[in-house]
Amino acid sequence: MNKIKYLKFEDVNRDGKPYLDKNQRPFYRVSMKVENNDNYLSGFAYSTDAMRKWKVGDEVDIEITPKDINGKTYYNFKPPRTAGAFNFGPRMVLLEDRVKKIEEWITAQEMDKDEIKAEDIFPSDMPF
Repeated sequence: MNKIKYLKFEDVNRDGKPYLDKNQRPFYRVSMKVENNDNYLSGFAYSTDAMRKWKVGDEVDIEITPKDINGKTYYNFKPPRTAGAFNFGPRMVLLEDRVKKIEEWITAQEMDKDEIKAEDIFPSDMPF
């Protein structure tokens, strides 16, 4: 885990034009510094990413990757990937539990629907 010392999100370049990915979706350029590392780290985030809720002082789990360009070393970061998806930690577990409960409720509602017998339906129950 890395504690954030500095964090900046930018959604426009120096010319005031928004950053857009290859599919023309807007994104944020992220610059940050963490404890135990004096280098600036670069990354990107979309408005719906959990990273957008990060703030100075938060402890975050990131992968730092050095990149050499023209003899100078730059450092990129990204949240770790786990089983092909971003690891959002405990929040994801809570969301998965909520979805499971909703799915179970829907399944129960569908089962109740099958138990209705024709003799239990009266003309006054018809919507038309």
